[in-house]
Amino acid sequence: MTTEESEQAAKRTVSGVAFGGAAFLIWGISPLYWKALGSVPAVEIVLHRIVWSFLFLIPLVLIRKKWPAFMATLKNKRTMLILLAIPIHRSADAAISPPLFLFGSWGFLLGLFELVDGSVLEIVFLAVACGFVYLGVQVRSRTLNFTSTIAILAYTGYFTGKHFADSIGWPLALIAFGLLMIGISALALRIDRNYIRAD
Repeated sequence: MTTEESEQAAKRTVSGVAFGGAAFLIWGISPLYWKALGSVPAVEIVLHRIVWSFLFLIPLVLIRKKWPAFMATLKNKRTMLILLAIPIHRSADAAISPPLFLFGSWGFLLGLFELVDGSVLEIVFLAVACGFVYLGVQVRSRTLNFTSTIAILAYTGYFTGKHFADSIGWPLALIAFGLLMIGISALALRIDRNYIRAD
């Protein structure tokens, strides 16, 4: 290791300790902060968080030169449907979130499939669909779990049909896929029973 690399490692260590100390300080002070906000209505706190986060992050986006990516996200209707559905799902208007999840996730997954189909990154679709299963569990949405499971089934059938159609691998892949789906179904039922289904 050269002297310059040693100095950079030492600087990273010092900054890591400083950031860790700041995080512990914030976590130590935050209970006092939340106690002081006990009399403030929750809606007002959320509105303040939205406004101040926006005012802080816009200059950050501009400084890091990420404005085109930010605008592309705002213009992407599929992504915006999902981003809108998550807070609505947790509100009093939760009844309208399943259609938003349905159309947003299907639009996003179909767009992603068109983007990666036939490329080296084709398998990324499966990882993203599994990520939607995780998101569905986190936000407790059966709609997201349904759409992502259907996407995983359809993609696996498409992928095995495309790559193993004329070989012995096709039946073996279907058997392995069937066993995998049985395991995932059992896990999904357990997750549904323990975490999603209302008591």
